[in-house]
Amino acid sequence: MSTSRPAPAGDEALLHVSLDEKEWALVRSLRELTPSTVREKASELVGQLLAFVASPGCTAQQADGAPCETPKASCDECDRVLQVLGDLQARLKRG
Repeated sequence: MSTSRPAPAGDEALLHVSLDEKEWALVRSLRELTPSTVREKASELVGQLLAFVASPGCTAQQADGAPCETPKASCDECDRVLQVLGDLQARLKRG
């Protein structure tokens, strides 16, 4: 569960959340970037990537948007998401 308290304009909001090590590493890595256009773009890209992965447009989704009942089953949309992630990972490794 998370709670937040509104902050005055211009200040960061204070959030209380539980994160595992990988989640915290992701947040910390983003926050450690020097405030710049690059940081803004990285933040935007991470958000877009997570939205893409969270909603692949699978035809097996129910009408209310609930995910497939068997997410381990292979489908074209899930395969497409995995392909995009694999391509991005390979490109990052190449530099």
